[in-house]
Order: sequence, then C-alpha cells, then structure tokens
Amino acid sequence: MRKMDAKAARHDHAVTATDSFLQSLNHEIPEVNLQDHALRVDLNWSRPREKGSRFSGAVVGVDTLLIDERSFLDRVFLTFYHAWADGEGRTTTVQARYQGKNFRNESVRVNSHTLFGVPREDDGTTLLASLAYPIRKHRTLSLEYLRDRNKSNIALFDYVRNITFITCSIWVVPGSPSSS
Repeated sequence: MRKMDAKAARHDHAVTATDSFLQSLNHEIPEVNLQDHALRVDLNWSRPREKGSRFSGAVVGVDTLLIDERSFLDRVFLTFYHAWADGEGRTTTVQARYQGKNFRNESVRVNSHTLFGVPREDDGTTLLASLAYPIRKHRTLSLEYLRDRNKSNIALFDYVRNITFITCSIWVVPGSPSSS
C-alpha cells in the first residue's frame, strides 16, 4: 500500500453563482438594442499535485436575450471541463458544452425564422481544446481548436464549424510593476 502525504491528497472544491446583465446601446437602430440576463452556477474541484495540478468542473446556466425589450432567445447550457497545469505555467484544457436554444416569437422584426411559419428550435454542442504557454509574466500564448455544431428544426440554421485560434493574452494587473 502506498502512503500519500495529506497535503498532496487534498482536494479543493468550490461552488459559485453568478447573475449578470448586459445592455447594448445602438443609437442608429434603437429597435435592435440587446439585453442579456444570465444566471450560472459553477462547480469546481481541483487536486494539487507535486508538479502542477488538475482542475475539473461543470457549469450550468440559463440566459434570456431581449431585443427592444421583447423576448428573443432563451438558452440553457451545460459545460464540463478538465484542465492540467504542469507547474511551469503550461495548461491544457478540454471543454464540452451542450446548449439548448428556444427562440421566441415576440421579436418578429428581428427573428426572421417566423418567415418559415414555425418557431425555431436549436440544439448546439461545442468541443473546445486548448494549450496555453506562458511567454512572459502576465502574457500567455494559446492554441485552441473549436468544433461547434448547431442543429435546428429549420435546415437553413444547421451548421458545423471548425475554428483554430492562436491567441496572445496580456493581463494588466493594477498596482503591479510593469512587466516587460
């Protein structure tokens, strides 16, 4: 039987809830101003290791989009993720997401699907894989692959997209000396 250090075997858990609100203002076409009301709950657990750590989690959420103060879209999503950090600042992440969409008929002017005479109902799945590598303090270079599939009851809105990203992230930390 293998002995484990109590510190190495420790698991950290966290549950957070977020309620957010977004408002866009379009002065040229005010009837397409967008409001987004979102509620999400994150469940996270991590396991510190001798060299690096592992993080896993699940996120469940709902949000409602309104256009010109009328219901446009309700979304429900569930995301699972797992990340490995190697202790040198490199991180590998895999995410899988399911999203259900319910388009409302209240915003007829913007919601053009009503031209087909049926309410639009979509389901979407997303797979995201990323590798992140620190290039300097507060700077990270990432390579990401996204596969996004949308299935709709109206064939015009069915799609699959495969996207590869290369991203350089720079964090500005208030109060810290400039990192060059």
